[in-house]
Amino acid sequence: SFSKYFAYDTHDFTLRGASNGSNMARVDLMINNEKKGTFYFGDQYPAEYTIEGVSHATGTIDIKLVVSADDGTWDAYLDYLSIGSATNSSNSNTNTNTNTNTNTNTGSGLSNGWYYIKNINAQKYLQVTNNAGGNGVNVEIGTGTGVAGQKWYLTNLGNGYITLKNGNGYMLDVQYGAGDDGANIQTYSANNADAQMFKLMTSGTSGVFGLATKVTSDAKALDVYNWGTSDGTNVCQWTYYGATNQLWRFESCN
Repeated sequence: SFSKYFAYDTHDFTLRGASNGSNMARVDLMINNEKKGTFYFGDQYPAEYTIEGVSHATGTIDIKLVVSADDGTWDAYLDYLSIGSATNSSNSNTNTNTNTNTNTNTGSGLSNGWYYIKNINAQKYLQVTNNAGGNGVNVEIGTGTGVAGQKWYLTNLGNGYITLKNGNGYMLDVQYGAGDDGANIQTYSANNADAQMFKLMTSGTSGVFGLATKVTSDAKALDVYNWGTSDGTNVCQWTYYGATNQLWRFESCN
């Protein structure tokens, strides 16, 4: 905890940290004893997490970071807290910093082409079940084998979104175009629907992105269910908070 003087009443707060295991580290941002948001760190890979547009009093205020998920068996490691002008703010602020927000989108962060897509937490690949092609085929994670069902062709649509076509010829798709947490991810014939459009969300690590769904206006993203790591663990849609079970490394392939 510490105190700091502010001339303006809205700022972005960025915390770089990690967990020392696979448990989710949650660190609350408290300002004058009021909770303003939570930073999330999903594993041992250091990452930045930003809470944007935090409103607070001017003058000297008390800032406190509180680990809110510790059960006594693991630790949260914190590197630094940086405070910058609120995103899109016109204020001239001496606290402006250049840190990248882990939850902003790139619009078009990768070139068109074929990729393997590897989950950061599980270290396994996005694939279709049984290497099958067709409508309604389930999407899961599995050990890398290089089969067609683990290859995805990325196409930039020019509107900030991408599509991903599986090596078996079908599109990555949110089942029924649903917007709820837990909506299943499948493959389906190309139909130009929002359910087949995704946005790359930056993570602070080159080549690693979240995959937000257009059907939720980017609020939710591809998620390995319940932090699973075994072959066949299901992939669904869940509220996006930048944890490593929601982050994917894009590896170029032929």
